[in-house]
Amino acid sequence: MKNLICALSLALFSAINYPVFAEHEETTIIGTVVDMNWVTRSLTMRYFDAKTSGIDEITLFVPRDAKLTRGSSTMFVSDIKQSDKIRVTYYDDGEAGLKVKALSNMNRGNT
Repeated sequence: MKNLICALSLALFSAINYPVFAEHEETTIIGTVVDMNWVTRSLTMRYFDAKTSGIDEITLFVPRDAKLTRGSSTMFVSDIKQSDKIRVTYYDDGEAGLKVKALSNMNRGNT
């Protein structure tokens, strides 16, 4: 019985201090699509990095559950074109890298 109480106490302590579902820190940036690969669902964009006060490039994976919009309409990954101005909210998945949570096409002609 004493071993059972110790095991349950350890399990409870572990669950409190090491949550199973960790929140991902999200980042939102605005930039221009430099390259789009529809097969691998990855895009490279150029944006102004406020931390370094310079232009930088980032490559992101666009999962199937990412929210893609153009104005008030839903769009598809195949609608993303080179030179599109976009706003992207992404997070670091850790294992799979940088993943898009939401992408909004900001081109006036596309709204």
